[in-house]
Amino acid sequence: MSDIIRDDTFYYCEEKNLRGVACKATLSHSTLTITEAENGNKQRTVNVDDMIGCLCMRNQDHENQLSQEQDTISVFLCVYYYSLSKNFKKSPYRKRETALLRCQKYSSFVENCDYVAKWQSSLYLLIHSNEIYPHMPSTDPITIDSQRLLIFVNPNSGPGVALKTFNTRIRSFLGEANISYDLIVTSHVGHCQKIVQDSRDLAKYTGLVAVSGDGLLYEIYNGLFAREDWDSICRIPVGAIPQGSGNGLARSLAHFKNEPYLYDPLVVSVLNVVKLKSREMDLCLVNTTKFPKLISFLSVGWGLMADIDIESERLRMIGEARFTVGALARIMHGFLSRTKNIQSHSILLTSRWWCTR
Repeated sequence: MSDIIRDDTFYYCEEKNLRGVACKATLSHSTLTITEAENGNKQRTVNVDDMIGCLCMRNQDHENQLSQEQDTISVFLCVYYYSLSKNFKKSPYRKRETALLRCQKYSSFVENCDYVAKWQSSLYLLIHSNEIYPHMPSTDPITIDSQRLLIFVNPNSGPGVALKTFNTRIRSFLGEANISYDLIVTSHVGHCQKIVQDSRDLAKYTGLVAVSGDGLLYEIYNGLFAREDWDSICRIPVGAIPQGSGNGLARSLAHFKNEPYLYDPLVVSVLNVVKLKSREMDLCLVNTTKFPKLISFLSVGWGLMADIDIESERLRMIGEARFTVGALARIMHGFLSRTKNIQSHSILLTSRWWCTR
């Protein structure tokens, strides 16, 4: 059986040339190949795994570049993808790119629009499942009704710019991926956990997303497992977009997928969310004598490490460096305490807390 899903003639366009050059576009289960008919059969290949979305649109901003007839009937298919590239230091990173195709197959705008919509639907089915299901309609893209995220943003997480980052960067990713969402900005500790625990329509969401550090993820997981229907509702995927100090889970997921996290942690994490790809993860149940059962998704710590984590909360505005500064301060505090009490051989200790992440 052929691996080709669709192939036809388009015009490959660039920003300064919306007329484009004639090309053949071939869509398979793994790639979109664009072969120019004129320029020595120049070929461009876009991996489906790098795509996040596509838009079907009509040109309105460059009327001077197209004749009146072309501007009336042409329909554009814009594919958004993030290819794996290398900068001048040869460090890998995800680079945003677009492939713009103009369709003028038919003599009417409506027919061209319907035809491009079929390409759009096939692309979305590939992007989100990497498979084409025969029983699913091919005329309408899978977007709003079947893919809706519940996004929590902690405006005080890390340096305190999570909400600004969502509005200036993350929102555009969701738009390119054509994913609908409901946004909740948390106002206090436990706010997210309370909503997740008490919500009656949580099952309608494709996934839950935390735009924060590991603290908000901790609230999501504990909220899920505090519900009466926890055994079924906990199957909802939970996504992490790093905006905190440590961002341990987001970093671990990027490492698991061999993604270049350090260059731009936000990009690789958002791409993981909008691609709607999920993996199973083990959780840890913590029993204590004074507190209710707790769910840990990353680590369980006590003693010095817990002290450093808790005591450095006041330094969250400096980001990940807070842990280094907190550790140095804790070491110096212990050293000074031992020096002061050396004659009585006593050591000053603070109370110990369970610190779960």
